[in-house]
Amino acid sequence: MISVQRIEGIVPGEPDDLFVASTSFEAERCLAATRRLVNYRTRCAVILTLSPATTEEGERRKAEALGTMLSILSRCDLSGSPRILKVGRYDFPTLHDKISETLRRRQIGPGPLRITCDISCLTKVHLAFLIRQCRREWSDSNVRMLYTRPRNYNRKGSKFTRLSRGVFKPVPFPFIEEKKMENVEPRRLAIVLLGHEGQRTLSAWRRIDAEDTALFFPNSDDAKLRQKCESENGFLLGLARTRPGPFRVYPVEVELAAARHRARLVLDQLTPAKRTRVSIVPFGPKPILIGVLLALLERGNLPAELMYSVPQSYNVEYSSGVHDVYMFNMRDLHEEDRSMMAIF
Repeated sequence: MISVQRIEGIVPGEPDDLFVASTSFEAERCLAATRRLVNYRTRCAVILTLSPATTEEGERRKAEALGTMLSILSRCDLSGSPRILKVGRYDFPTLHDKISETLRRRQIGPGPLRITCDISCLTKVHLAFLIRQCRREWSDSNVRMLYTRPRNYNRKGSKFTRLSRGVFKPVPFPFIEEKKMENVEPRRLAIVLLGHEGQRTLSAWRRIDAEDTALFFPNSDDAKLRQKCESENGFLLGLARTRPGPFRVYPVEVELAAARHRARLVLDQLTPAKRTRVSIVPFGPKPILIGVLLALLERGNLPAELMYSVPQSYNVEYSSGVHDVYMFNMRDLHEEDRSMMAIF
């Protein structure tokens, strides 16, 4: 990933085919990348607004962010009219169908596309299935991701209300389907991405009942963020100290390629010939989540799911400020693989 101050088209001087971003009550974060678009044009801009509603204040912030984003992207969209899509927070099939319909109406595709997607305020569920779509449907396209890291996450109040409010309901979202049914019960491997929502993470992990648990601990350059991650996930980290066999901690850089490499090694180590189902607890940094998802898709033969703890609501003070905006191109990973094959 690289830090960016100015965002132009994937091919300088030419329009992209599709730009996707999501509004949010995290107004500063959801607008940061859009505000850095410079001389950017696209044949189709899509703005997502997620339901259900949050709080009255959250909806007010989201509406203001939508107005600002619409104003900016109206100048970027060649038609002058970005498409606003209202979808459920966890309803990717509807989002997929609406984006496909929008592209057909604007006579974009089929064939290789140039796509820029701001993933900053997508839910982890939408993000996971977007990555799967990139691999399965847009594999020949040039897909670029933008990611805004906030300056701070909320540290005030109870751990039960600081970022999101329970009671949490763990829901499995199938990510890679079972190829065939067998009578043998599979081993369960949990890959747990640690972050700042310890209660949601613990709730999801308990639902899995895994034989092995791999804890991915983000190697942040911010000491306070590392300490916060340790305190939020103290129970699981404590199990790794007292039961080092079934529990392992893996430090991971908050960088897509590094996370993908780590996930490949963990899958090779912890998924022997015996049938294994992988459950991902996704409440760590999004670049690490993408790396894990790509490693699973490349492996291809392991059934996998997201175990997602759905909160009652989110705290509108979830994050504040903007640390930086980062960009990475999915095509660069293919180039990296080809380079490694040439070396060996």
